[in-house]
Amino acid sequence: MRAVHTALALVLTGCAIEEADFPDAYGRAVCDRIHQCQRSDYDDRYENRGECVDEWAEFADSIIDLGDTFGTEYSSDGAQECLSNIQQATCSEFSDGQVECQVMQ
Repeated sequence: MRAVHTALALVLTGCAIEEADFPDAYGRAVCDRIHQCQRSDYDDRYENRGECVDEWAEFADSIIDLGDTFGTEYSSDGAQECLSNIQQATCSEFSDGQVECQVMQ
């Protein structure tokens, strides 16, 4: 829970989210929303929170790697906005994939 508060504090205070820290922060934010909005799926899919965070952090890391391959750069502003969008989305918006995340620009 402390990590969620840390990620939220980073977003709300405007502190830059370093590229190396983003995958874990993204994983935690996504897992919190899955847990809140899709509880039965969360319980069926993950043995524990760490497993969920690892999966989504790996996904975020692959997006950063893919962006690097295509010559785009990580944006800490985009990362902050992404996490904020995840946290502020309604469950319907989150579940329908309507959350905007442009971490690479």
